[in-house]
Amino acid sequence: MRYIILILFTLFSVLIFGQNGSLLDEFNKIEQSNNYEKNIVDLEELLKTNNLDKDFSLKIQVQLINNYINVFQYEKAAEFCQKEILIAKKNNLPLHEATLYRYLGNVYYHLKQIDKAEIYWKQCLQIAEENQYYTLLMRCNHNIGVIAFETESNYEKAEFYFLKAIEYGKKTVSNKQENSGNSYRLLASTYDVTGRYKKADSLFVITTQIYKMYHDSAGLAESLTFHARLYISMQQYEKALELSKQSISIAQLINNDDYLQTALSIYVQIQIELGNFKEAYTAEKQIFDIEVSKHSKSQKKSIAESEAKFKVAELKSKQELSELQTKQNNYKYGIIFIAIFLISLGLIIFIYQKRIAKKEQELKLKSLSDVYDAEEKERSRIAKDLHDNMGAYTTSILAQIDMLEYSENAIKSDKLNDLRHDAEFIMSTLRETIWILKTKTISVNQFFDLIRIYADKHLVKNLELSVTYTDNITEVKQISPTVSLNLYRIVQEIIQNIIKHAEAKNIIFHFSSQQNICIKIVDDGKGFDINGLSRKSGLENMEHRAQEINYKLIITSEIGVGTSFELVETHS
Repeated sequence: MRYIILILFTLFSVLIFGQNGSLLDEFNKIEQSNNYEKNIVDLEELLKTNNLDKDFSLKIQVQLINNYINVFQYEKAAEFCQKEILIAKKNNLPLHEATLYRYLGNVYYHLKQIDKAEIYWKQCLQIAEENQYYTLLMRCNHNIGVIAFETESNYEKAEFYFLKAIEYGKKTVSNKQENSGNSYRLLASTYDVTGRYKKADSLFVITTQIYKMYHDSAGLAESLTFHARLYISMQQYEKALELSKQSISIAQLINNDDYLQTALSIYVQIQIELGNFKEAYTAEKQIFDIEVSKHSKSQKKSIAESEAKFKVAELKSKQELSELQTKQNNYKYGIIFIAIFLISLGLIIFIYQKRIAKKEQELKLKSLSDVYDAEEKERSRIAKDLHDNMGAYTTSILAQIDMLEYSENAIKSDKLNDLRHDAEFIMSTLRETIWILKTKTISVNQFFDLIRIYADKHLVKNLELSVTYTDNITEVKQISPTVSLNLYRIVQEIIQNIIKHAEAKNIIFHFSSQQNICIKIVDDGKGFDINGLSRKSGLENMEHRAQEINYKLIITSEIGVGTSFELVETHS
């Protein structure tokens, strides 16, 4: 079993290595190609490969950005850099983030937006300093120095950044692509411009040595040209002439017209200073021929590019025509499908609506029946309520009238007061009942105020008891007539029980309306034993009323301490 696992692991490793080797070969081919448009397509495909090594992925990204720049797709390059920077931040890849900031700065440098370029290079420097990425530190310090030298003419700033670039360059593993040669050359040019010729001379010597060491012919040609210009400033024309000739030879060898033109222009300047006008004329003619040749090549290139663009446009046109025909066919089929779908949907909706209408009719009939039943129930409740309250007081009034017929005048006066009190209570109860029933809904605030009025009248004015009210209303609920009437009757019963039996001195009312409505009435009376009561009809009547409106009545009482009545809304 162990051998099988080892073999499988070996095969997997070979497959992965083979894939990575194949991708690396493909990348190397792209890196050596000057067909930038094709390179972009190939590199974008390479980036879609699954499980790419992080470092290899960064190489592909850098190469893709360079190819975007080579074909002047600066906006696309900037957008790509910004997107990848966000991904690098998210995945905590500081090297990727810093590198992409460097190239984003390069993009804006090509766009001539120098301020933005410097901002992004400095962001690269910040990350690179934290993580000691010396190559990035060298390149970005060099780039900021270039801006100071070329665009700002701030030679003090340029010197500072070129020196920093050289310092970090000494800490890097240099190669032909990444070395301090350019920083030494530009620092030497800075010293040349500011008249520090000896420093400039020694730095140009170092620059030449660096380019020779890495066999960088282009860099060497450029360095020799600028060194020759330094000798012109120093009026050492023979030395300048020797260096310019070397620069011309190297530029011709590598077939670089730009470097050759620059070297020849310095050569012309030297020959004029030496009074060799014939040699200067010959060199100037050579510069003119190069310019004509470059113009001719540029024209040929433009023609070739135009022909290529025309062919691409022609192919694109054919492809678009084919796609249009396909879209038209798909559109026809789509219309047919949508028509069938809409017809089917219409039939389904029609059948569904018929069923809904039928159910609505059934619900409507049931609702009417429920309303009728509710009205009947409400009428019965009102009749019972009037019977319980009005009937009792009417019976009392009749009994007292009978007694008045046979009582003395002094007793008659007391009985008349009792009759007046009972009559007033009947009228008050009727008014309250009618008001509650006529009102469609009543807010908890209105209802709690109604209880306060009743309590003040019967407890404070009549008995001079101490009554305290507290409330906690966070949700202003609406109460139906049925609920409000039953709640009111229960509270009336509680207050009458306190008056008749409690012998209390202090009563506290607490009203609460949050998720549930709660009314709590606490007295400090003599209390009672609930289980030991011989007659519980009053309490049972209150509990029955509470149950009918989905409220719970909680009664707690302790002899000698007092009684608590709590009405709590429930949801069933």
